[in-house]
Amino acid sequence: MTQTISCDLCEARELCKLDKRKETCFTIRDKTYKNEPFVNEFKWKHLEFFKELQEGKRTVYCGFIFDAESTRKHSYHRDWVLENFGHYIENEN
Repeated sequence: MTQTISCDLCEARELCKLDKRKETCFTIRDKTYKNEPFVNEFKWKHLEFFKELQEGKRTVYCGFIFDAESTRKHSYHRDWVLENFGHYIENEN
């Protein structure tokens, strides 16, 4: 997924009112972009998930927070899910 493009390649460049010497769409976005900090803080969950797969402790199917049956039948870390949701609620972007 493309994370940045130059203003020269932007399809809206003719409509843009930004002073590109000071700010671009992507500098504005970067001020509130929280996916990279999320990955930096919570990558351990991703690694643990694959470790559990390799050890046979879980299947690739995950429980879903809004499906109680699936959370009973499959490995599910509710505290991880709530922590993930909390991050994005706190850091809307």
